[in-house]
Amino acid sequence: PACGACSRLPETTDPQRGEAPLMTKLASLIPPQGSNKYELCIIAAREARRLNDWSHRTGENIIGKVTATALERTIRQEVPFLYEDAPLPEE
Repeated sequence: PACGACSRLPETTDPQRGEAPLMTKLASLIPPQGSNKYELCIIAAREARRLNDWSHRTGENIIGKVTATALERTIRQEVPFLYEDAPLPEE
């Protein structure tokens, strides 16, 4: 069983006919205006780690390179994230 986010990953068409998986060229992805590129990289790296962990736990393969898939999902804003407030210093 795939997790919700992983079920939206690109799938192969027909490997016996030699058809390649449907993947977006990373060069065609443009980060949203005003987004922080460093932040996108951190979020994509954590998403890639999550996808790898999921793949190892379930035994299911992720088509294509995990880092490319994670970066694509991050730029398309399919990866939820939030900011944790830093603890206030004690007085």
